[in-house]
Amino acid sequence: MGCTVLLNGCATMSKSECLGADDYSRWTILGQNDGLEGKAPQIDKRGQACAKHHVAIDREAYKAGYRKGIAAFCKPQNIFNLALQGKGQGQGSWLLQNGGSFTNCPLEIQDELRSYYNVGNNYYQTKTQLDDLEKGIASAKSSLQKNDLKQEQRDYYYGRISENTELLPLARNNFEEAKRELLQFKRQNGLN
Repeated sequence: MGCTVLLNGCATMSKSECLGADDYSRWTILGQNDGLEGKAPQIDKRGQACAKHHVAIDREAYKAGYRKGIAAFCKPQNIFNLALQGKGQGQGSWLLQNGGSFTNCPLEIQDELRSYYNVGNNYYQTKTQLDDLEKGIASAKSSLQKNDLKQEQRDYYYGRISENTELLPLARNNFEEAKRELLQFKRQNGLN
């Protein structure tokens, strides 16, 4: 079980996890997994966690694995795909990061990756906004079908429908523009 948690890349490590990572290959795997997830190096957090259990980490093994993992993460197609899913920016705390961040990639390629992220993320954001408006309208219309609604509840749902319907044309335009930009970017950069 310790290896399962260990291989999943949890920075807070128990004594058994630290002891289980006692060889070069385990520290290499930990570093590689952190890199593959696009996280900043977690070597200091892992070192502090294991120091509490009097276990020294193999820094060189971790670094070697991390370099390999982050190199695989920092591919333009990968960053683009993550952005299309609303991931790749690594918002929040280390444990809540959603797919790591291209900003953890080497500085010399961050500007290139930023364009892949921005186009994909713009598409994701505009699609999400459009979907949310359409779902909001559908949900409010569905709620209006209830027989036991008070007038203030009916007014609320009619207001939601009105507000969302008013915002819908702009959201559709933004989405169509983002879709055109996405298709053009994919053609220009040979993306799937």
